[in-house]
Amino acid sequence: MSKILIVEDEGITALNIKNLLENWGYENPLIVFSIRNIFQEVAEYKPDLILMDINLNEDIDGIEIAKQLQTDFDIPVIYLTAHSDEVLVERAKLTEHYGYIIKPFNDEELRITIDHAFYRHKMEMELKIANKLLQIELGKKESIQEELKKSEEKFRSIVEHSYDGIALIDENGLIIEWNHGMEKITGVKGEHILGKTMWNMPDVLYIEKNSHNQYTHFEKDIIGCGGSKNHKLSGKLFEGTIKNADGSKKVVQVRHFHIKANNKSIIVGIAHDVTEQKRMEEAFKHEVFEALECFVLGAEETLKPEGFGAQIEDLLVTFPAACENFQFSQSKIEACKKHSSLRDFQTSKAKTLLLKELKTAKTNLELKVKERTRELIKSNEELKKEIVERKNTEEALTKSRNFLDKIINSIADPVFVKDKRHRWILLNDAFCKLMGYPRKELLGKSDYDFLPAYEASIFWDKDEEVFKTGVENVNEEEVTDSVGYVHILITKKTSYVDNSGEKYLVAVSRDVTELKKAENAIKESESYYRTIFENTGTATFIVEEDTTISLVNAEFEKICGYSKEEIEGIKSWKEFVAPEYLRKMEEYHNFRRINMDMAPKKYEFKFVDRYGNIKNVLTTMDVISGTKKSLASLLDITDKKTAIDALRESEARLKIAMDMAKLVHWEYNVDLDLYTFDNEFYRLYGTTMAREGGSKMSSREYAQKFLPPEESYLVKEGIAKALETDDPNFSRKVEHSIIRADGEKRFILVRSEIIKDNEGRTVKIYGVNQDITELKLAEKEIEKNLKKVDTLNRVIITANSSDNLQSLLKDILSLVLEFMSFEAGGIYLIDFKKEIAKLEHFKEDSNDPADAVDSIKINEYPFNQVYMDGMPLFIDNFGAIPIEDLKPRIFKSLAVVPIYSKEKIIGSFNILSKNKHYFTQKEKDIIKSIGREIGSTISKLVTEEKMKKLIIELRRSNAELQQFAYITSHDLQEPLRTIASFTQLLERRYKNKLDSDADEFIDYIVEASIRMKQMILDLLEYSRLTRVEKRCEPLKIEDMLLDIFDNLNLLIRENKAQITYKNLPKVFADESQLFRVFQNLIENAIKFKKENENPQIHISSYFDEKNKEHVFSVSDNGIGIEEQYFNRIFTLFQRLHTREEYEGTGIGLSISKRIIENHGGKMWVESEYGKGTTFYFTIKDKS
Repeated sequence: MSKILIVEDEGITALNIKNLLENWGYENPLIVFSIRNIFQEVAEYKPDLILMDINLNEDIDGIEIAKQLQTDFDIPVIYLTAHSDEVLVERAKLTEHYGYIIKPFNDEELRITIDHAFYRHKMEMELKIANKLLQIELGKKESIQEELKKSEEKFRSIVEHSYDGIALIDENGLIIEWNHGMEKITGVKGEHILGKTMWNMPDVLYIEKNSHNQYTHFEKDIIGCGGSKNHKLSGKLFEGTIKNADGSKKVVQVRHFHIKANNKSIIVGIAHDVTEQKRMEEAFKHEVFEALECFVLGAEETLKPEGFGAQIEDLLVTFPAACENFQFSQSKIEACKKHSSLRDFQTSKAKTLLLKELKTAKTNLELKVKERTRELIKSNEELKKEIVERKNTEEALTKSRNFLDKIINSIADPVFVKDKRHRWILLNDAFCKLMGYPRKELLGKSDYDFLPAYEASIFWDKDEEVFKTGVENVNEEEVTDSVGYVHILITKKTSYVDNSGEKYLVAVSRDVTELKKAENAIKESESYYRTIFENTGTATFIVEEDTTISLVNAEFEKICGYSKEEIEGIKSWKEFVAPEYLRKMEEYHNFRRINMDMAPKKYEFKFVDRYGNIKNVLTTMDVISGTKKSLASLLDITDKKTAIDALRESEARLKIAMDMAKLVHWEYNVDLDLYTFDNEFYRLYGTTMAREGGSKMSSREYAQKFLPPEESYLVKEGIAKALETDDPNFSRKVEHSIIRADGEKRFILVRSEIIKDNEGRTVKIYGVNQDITELKLAEKEIEKNLKKVDTLNRVIITANSSDNLQSLLKDILSLVLEFMSFEAGGIYLIDFKKEIAKLEHFKEDSNDPADAVDSIKINEYPFNQVYMDGMPLFIDNFGAIPIEDLKPRIFKSLAVVPIYSKEKIIGSFNILSKNKHYFTQKEKDIIKSIGREIGSTISKLVTEEKMKKLIIELRRSNAELQQFAYITSHDLQEPLRTIASFTQLLERRYKNKLDSDADEFIDYIVEASIRMKQMILDLLEYSRLTRVEKRCEPLKIEDMLLDIFDNLNLLIRENKAQITYKNLPKVFADESQLFRVFQNLIENAIKFKKENENPQIHISSYFDEKNKEHVFSVSDNGIGIEEQYFNRIFTLFQRLHTREEYEGTGIGLSISKRIIENHGGKMWVESEYGKGTTFYFTIKDKS
């Protein structure tokens, strides 16, 4: 499987990608958090693909590193970047990347991009190899063509300049070559003979009749040579006389032989003009014959015939041909034979000279004939050699072309070559398949013959540009095939010029139709995520060169506390940086505008908002291309770091849990009906891979080997359900048992999911098996204890729901006896004065009841350990107890546990059994828990009983107190009025008649009486608040305040008080009582003002969603209250100032607080001495 390197400095993102890759089957993906040593990491790991964050928090340009990696290692790189890096994305698009992913991304988008990157890289590698092979083969072809051309030129030169005539005849008898020598010999120009058949030659060449029959035999020989495998026919000589165009006659000798060219039979005919040779031979013969004739005739006249016959015979032997062709008459020969005197003449000097001349002439003639024959043979051999060389060259060219065709046709991408007239001269199978036409229909044609005019016009212009400029170009083009389907192609077109200067266009195309669809889907996804980015999440802003912030988004407003209007074009980013970070960030700002790589793009600093709050943020900052502006985003990383720590801890716990859970995995191939298991799987089943013969096993074999017969159907059923479903997210969970190889039966939990192909067909099932044997055993144990736990719960419920002690004891005893299967039980409570535990309740489920023990001495063995030491007592043999009184005759087992109430032992809980019973630890724990619940409940019941009595007493006392307060205050008014009236009467009658002390004493009495009266009235009002029923109704606070302002109009104007309020709600309350609260608070705010400062009072409210109540506040700028007096001011008649300083009785705030509490609210104060006071109170929302 391919290896993938992940370069990402965000740990969570990197781990998420790694987990996804492992789930998709990629082998051990490697994570690198820094690119500083990236080249070493790549060299060692040797990845097949790199997923790279090009915006790492380092001072290194990620894009340049990615480009260098692709150059050095030829490894595809997919870019990862964040939403805020739009400028970076645009830079990345200019490079030859294999895809880019905008974070955050979805899993399917990542998977598609990785698959496309691998496919594209594979295709590019194949294309590079094919291009190299194509260039090599084109070079070979060019070399072979050049050699062939040279050979052809040499051959043609030889043929054209040969003295002999040379003609070529094809397998159909057509004359296809007629050289200059043949024109000279025959007098017939090539244009008059080429294209005619060899059977027309006798008529054209005017072959004489005596030669015509010989030529007919020659034709048969040629036909036999061309059609027969017996090449001995080659080289036969034809000699005949032809009549030249000028009327002259020539004697020619013609030899022929057979060659193969381009799998076609060719007859080569070579004609040699022997007219002069024949003439010389005839002339020589004539001279010889004349000499012989003279010799013979002369001898006939002068010599005697005796002995001459022998001489004639010598001449016939010496010149047999001449004598044979010379017409001697029989009479002359006979006459010569009669003249024997000629022998004397033969010995004469004349005869000797004559014979010598004849021999010399003969010898010279034979030498000339032999020399000319050698020349013809040599010329013929050279011609045959050139023809063989040409044949071999053509065969090599054919072989090279076939090899080149195989290479080109093996290329998966369409390949074609055009000549300068834009006609296809070479096509591979992929191109023909793309176009939907056979090769023979496309060759020699142009785009206009098959494509729509607008498409053909575009291709023509692009091709013409390459032909004219010679510059390679890469274009994206649309091509319509034979059925009208439009393909999107990326075509690389290159100009090629051969040695003769002929131009060709070589093109390789890549069908990217499906890739474009995927890219469009990715772009839609990118647009989707960009919309999310623009409307949510990250604080983003733009900084000018002078550090002014020119643009911010809504998130930045939130994080800094200022509005856009207060920031844009006004504030510098320096105002938001903590002092300790400012210098370094100023350096980054300046460096970034000199060279972007001199400053890091990601770093952390402390951000200071409008209110001085400091936040740890991660900033990503870069210069916008072509400007001096910076684009920055801020991310509060405090919570993120906490989340990362939590995630790491969670992953560690998950790993431990996986190891402890005994999980094994498997894979099922639907088409092959084969499971794939590993050693861990076989270990769970008590066997090994070697023992089972490998990792593969059919479903039937698995079911028969490892499942009990009654459960084996579950395997087939699981596969069937996986195949039937249309849900791609189908998953299944089932429990069953297995039989291990050693015969042990265990229980497993099987979880499975399916994988579908592009057609929606289920192709694989992945599953995990978990050994749950211990869990099953634990479940059975839990079932056993469920009744025990249920009993304990029922005891607890009974205890908490009981309000009667006897009923409680009875119910609990019944439950415990049922739970333990014991026959009797009792509850004892301690009488500390008598030092005994008295029986409070006893229950026995038996037909033979025993007498219950009424009391137990708490300080005697063995019960002292229960009542004195608090230790439970469990006995399974009463014989161990020496006290006879405590040994009922029929019981053999006993459990006694102490009952506590607030850490004090108050009694015991006892149960008995007639059978010998061994108490397990769980039973002991449950019985002790029941004892604790009984104690807690008894304590609660006793406390509740006391509380009920106390509440009744408090209610009675409170009612009496209220009645007393009312009666007292009401009855006190009469004597008080009497005292005040007579004192005032004394003041009127005797003022200034007594001494000054008497007048002063009278003033004191009057003043005290008036004050006492007011206090009694206030006390009456206070007591009325609890006696008089409230009359609550919907109330508009703002309308009520207007009435209060009218009441206090004089006080407000005299003190120049300013009272404001805002957005006060409607409430459900008693208007008169709430009126008094607001009036008291406003009067106090005016009364306790600062000297030389006008009162400023503000009334406001807000709604508390949690408690569903309105919270009101009345704040002032008065003298304030010290914190130590916050509670005192709400106490009846408590004052913080003298009456001379501030008048009043000190009951106003007490009344106000009582009113608010009667409405179900609360009142409190917040203040600082000298800085004003704010009173708060709440009113429940009744809406």
